Amino acid sequence: MCNDDYKNRIKKPTTFKEQVNILRNRNLIVDDEEQAAEVLSRINYYRLSAYMLSFKTNDRFYEGVSFSDVHNLYEFDKKFRNMIISILEPIEIAFRTHIAYLIAHKYGSIGYKNQDNFRNADYHSGMLQKFQEEIERSDEIFVQHHKSAYGGVFPIWVVIELASFGLLSKIYSNLKEKDQDENSRYLL
Repeated sequence: MCNDDYKNRIKKPTTFKEQVNILRNRNLIVDDEEQAAEVLSRINYYRLSAYMLSFKTNDRFYEGVSFSDVHNLYEFDKKFRNMIISILEPIEIAFRTHIAYLIAHKYGSIGYKNQDNFRNADYHSGMLQKFQEEIERSDEIFVQHHKSAYGGVFPIWVVIELASFGLLSKIYSNLKEKDQDENSRYLL
């Protein structure tokens, strides 16, 4: 199928009011059209449509389902997600801190660069590559500072701040077993 065929199948853009009408035509109860259009002006229709899935089948909403039901589910999910993040953030920061502390004090400021300090050479190489990608992508002031002041040499306590939680998990998994045990004791 060529690109023109796809272009012909892509839906045309709609106004917020048209989006409300589409929802109404699919059996969604909309008590306040202006309020629904205002919500859609703040929350992309496509994002909100993910919350609509449990309220419909075959593009038709179940009897009695209202726009407020969908919006309330979205708001509940947002509050729940923020609550979970607020609970997990201190744990992640402590995890990040203790990995950096352990590596720095056991192997030196740039000991993370030495593969001998880790279990798996391939994972270690991937970690270094990810760090480099994050350094190149970052516009953080502390990254620019280390590039100019230290010739781009980054101690573990700096690069660890660029790591995603997924990368942190991989770093921990690649620590030697005795280092994992020691790191776990910090967190308990």
